[in-house]
Amino acid sequence: LNGLSPIIFGDGSATRDFTFVTDTVESLIRAGECDAFIGQAVNLAYGQEVSIQEIAERLLTLLGREDLPIEWRPERPGDVHRHYADVRRLQEGTGYKPSIAIDEGLKRYVAWFRAHFSNPATLLSECQTENWKLTTPQAAPTV
Repeated sequence: LNGLSPIIFGDGSATRDFTFVTDTVESLIRAGECDAFIGQAVNLAYGQEVSIQEIAERLLTLLGREDLPIEWRPERPGDVHRHYADVRRLQEGTGYKPSIAIDEGLKRYVAWFRAHFSNPATLLSECQTENWKLTTPQAAPTV
């Protein structure tokens, strides 16, 4: 939205299981109402993994900004490469299935963002691209 290239840390192959907020809320309510889940762990997610590179490419297409190249940066320290939830227990126990696919969720998020931030550039002044600090161990001083 600001005409800046998206930044990807690593090679872009890391995946996430993105779930639209309304689906997350509905799955949480259904799981909370299911007595069979008392004391049990249940994954609340969409149940589909998407690579970070694919998300960036889909957003660039959605925004009509295929002219912006992805900016590649070194992998983030300690980043988990794959996030993917098996949601079969949730589906079997509650009949729940997510209703907002990734492309629809991106469209809704962009629309929400545009409605709430008429000038997204102002947010960049508060943004820190890298929120970690890498330090190199210092050699002990010589006496």
